[in-house]
Amino acid sequence: MWCVVECNCDGGTIFSPDFFDTKEDAIKFIENNANECYESECDLPEANIYIGNDGLSATVSTDEYSWVWQAFDISNKI
Repeated sequence: MWCVVECNCDGGTIFSPDFFDTKEDAIKFIENNANECYESECDLPEANIYIGNDGLSATVSTDEYSWVWQAFDISNKI
């Protein structure tokens, strides 16, 4: 089982975690959410998107804000 956590980088908001049965589903979720976030912010100054090579993390940032997604394998933890 995989858990994906999303937060903004000012530490003010940590969103409810999402859970997935497979690593591939977690990767798709991160990619979709990061791309959707970037599309809504891409007109802001210094807007960037970074998706990790393994697909298990992503960051969308602007000159003032940033959001991070990170996936964790929790199979052995529950």
